[in-house]
Amino acid sequence: MTIRIFARKSRGADAGLLLEPIRDKNGKFIVSETKFAEDYIFVDTLQDVVEHIRAGYKVRMKSPRGGPPSLISPSSITIESGSEDV
Repeated sequence: MTIRIFARKSRGADAGLLLEPIRDKNGKFIVSETKFAEDYIFVDTLQDVVEHIRAGYKVRMKSPRGGPPSLISPSSITIESGSEDV
């Protein structure tokens, strides 16, 4: 099953820009309840990210074109899978 997680930037000059979960320097995705680094939880897979989103966690995301990452709330995130919605 292929999982796709994305959001769209909602404001500013880049409104509508696609955002995707990013990996840190150790290859982990970052989820968190707050913007503070001490609250970050590092997870290995997109399925782990989905589980945290469902539990109310935000996800560090950025555009594939580059730019600074943002912490995106679950209500702004779309989750799709290759075989069915996750």
